[in-house]
Amino acid sequence: MKVSNLPCVRYKVTEIRLFKPGRVPGLGWTERWVDMKVTNISEWKSPITKNILTTEGFTSAPLELEVREFVPQKGDELERHWYIPGGIRKSVKVPCYAIADINTAQKAYTDNINASGAEFVKGCLENKDELLKRTYSAAFVAANDPNTVSSHIMSKASLLTEIW
Repeated sequence: MKVSNLPCVRYKVTEIRLFKPGRVPGLGWTERWVDMKVTNISEWKSPITKNILTTEGFTSAPLELEVREFVPQKGDELERHWYIPGGIRKSVKVPCYAIADINTAQKAYTDNINASGAEFVKGCLENKDELLKRTYSAAFVAANDPNTVSSHIMSKASLLTEIW
């Protein structure tokens, strides 16, 4: 097929799935929420909470989450395993900690994405195709320049980092 004969395909953002709906076999942490609607855990082992810092490796701003030790129940994954060359199974026990409050964690994620989304995209695109880098760079410049776009479009452009 010649490039000139490629069909023009246009998708709406609402037609795109950016995640796998449902459980991924072997990668779930629990079976508590079969319907994927996460709620707060009600049975805690301790009233003491701890703050942890986590990062995806592309930004300088860590995500801070409050966690708490929970009482394990049937279906909770308390060990992670993997295989090394030669088919040898390795594993490690996982401490029984979970997010203390889902709503607080959701706000922390949203704030972190808004604060460091551009840095994240830039880090992801490092050593990638130059056209991708220039495209996203132009989108960020336009989104942050009030002379080139309206505030309505700027808010839509800021969704770029959330969608990424």
